[in-house]
Amino acid sequence: MAEVVAAHGLALIIDAMSAFGALPLDARKVPFAAVAASANKCLEGVPGMGFSLIRRDLLEQCKGNSHSLSLDLFAQWQGFQQNGQWRFTPPTQVIAAFLRALHEHQVEGAVAGRGARYARNHQVLVEGMEAMGFRCLLPRQLQAPIIVTFHMPGDPRFEFADFYERLSDKGFLIYPGKLTVADSFRIGCIGRLGETEMRGGAGRDQRRARRDGRARSRSSASGLMSSEISVRDTGGLTMSVQHSRYTGPLKAVVLDWAGTTVDFGCMAPVATFIQAFEQAGVPITVEEARAPMGMAKWRHIQSIVRTEDVRARWQEAHGKFPDDTDVDSLYQRFLPLQVKTVQQHCDLIPGVVETVAALRERGLLIASTTGYPREVMEVVVRVAKGQGYEPDVTICAGDTPAGRPGPFMALQALIKLSVSPVQAVVKIGDTAVDIEEGLNGGMWSVGVAVTGNEVGLSLAEFTSLSPDDQAALRATATDALLAAGAHYVVDSLVGIMPVLESIGERLASGEKP
Repeated sequence: MAEVVAAHGLALIIDAMSAFGALPLDARKVPFAAVAASANKCLEGVPGMGFSLIRRDLLEQCKGNSHSLSLDLFAQWQGFQQNGQWRFTPPTQVIAAFLRALHEHQVEGAVAGRGARYARNHQVLVEGMEAMGFRCLLPRQLQAPIIVTFHMPGDPRFEFADFYERLSDKGFLIYPGKLTVADSFRIGCIGRLGETEMRGGAGRDQRRARRDGRARSRSSASGLMSSEISVRDTGGLTMSVQHSRYTGPLKAVVLDWAGTTVDFGCMAPVATFIQAFEQAGVPITVEEARAPMGMAKWRHIQSIVRTEDVRARWQEAHGKFPDDTDVDSLYQRFLPLQVKTVQQHCDLIPGVVETVAALRERGLLIASTTGYPREVMEVVVRVAKGQGYEPDVTICAGDTPAGRPGPFMALQALIKLSVSPVQAVVKIGDTAVDIEEGLNGGMWSVGVAVTGNEVGLSLAEFTSLSPDDQAALRATATDALLAAGAHYVVDSLVGIMPVLESIGERLASGEKP
């Protein structure tokens, strides 16, 4: 369709209200003038805000063309460029929910992850409905995993109003009307839904459970202890609830790099961010450079330029607020500087070699993840190996569709090492997003306070402080990591062995992270 529109010299405007965030759309492959979407639907925010992505040259041509005062997109774009403000009172609660929804979207794996969940929902729904005799309106090869339209059954005893009310009584709301000429109804696969909800809606529980009132427990050599309870309600429906607990040993640790195993104080990234912004004519502080530490470096730069103070400095220096093209430019400055700078900050943190040896003696595999891209890590890995540290696998920013705070780098490391379940793994790092990486992956998370970003001092700087000053910094860093959700916090990797003993005892008792 896009090619046909372009061939006729016309502009394509895409209504992506029910697809944006779950189905891929690449402007480099699909030429379009604009795409419109909403904060809810596949992005799973709340209703109340729409947005458009528009080619800048076409948007500039829209000046003075709007017949609406409040829906003048050119005027709103100009307002954002000039002062970063909405032209009218913004829906603050919707915006706050949208920001949270975007975070959860990224954690789930962005478009690929969200789309995969909806595809599973769609498969479960269609299989369940077809098993009960319903037929889809569209053939499988044309059906998107967003909303499925089903033919009304031909049985004269079927009444849609009764069908709708019975589903509603069981907690399932579907579209109350039809949008096609065919006699049909629709069921959505999107929103905060998973396979469990779809199976319930399609009646799959009746085929999954045939036991009533029985409970059993079992354990296996893998360390998994499972229990199952079946209960029959007054309507004759049997529902099965299953629960598994891992009670075996720890199998692996996932270590961060800068601030955890190398570069005491996490100094290399800070120096490079400051230098890259200085070259762009917008100086930043050490605190601003450190705040998003642990993220992939492009996202790190994006987070810096989105802060209010940096945006204001950027506007003063360049006459406009920064956008992602500026982030791209900063990243291109950053990368060669980081490759050069990191060579000066690859010293192993004291005790790392001995601690890693103790971890291996315990039978643990050593995985590692990092916010550095592969180009930078080639230098770091080589230098670290020369000092005696070489993990079994290293996953870099860019190796997975999304980085921290999502769990994907850590999970990719476990896949490469064939390690499961995730409860048998401990994630160790010095930033809040390190902690979130582990938590989002279902792992135990341990924060590193003194040697990392939260204290932010080199070994020489920290050891030069008085005991009282050291204690104050340690306490502040520990509190920050605990607030991020860490199960434990240690001063450095050297202190990890007693923590692993404690986690092992908690696992043996059936406790989960």
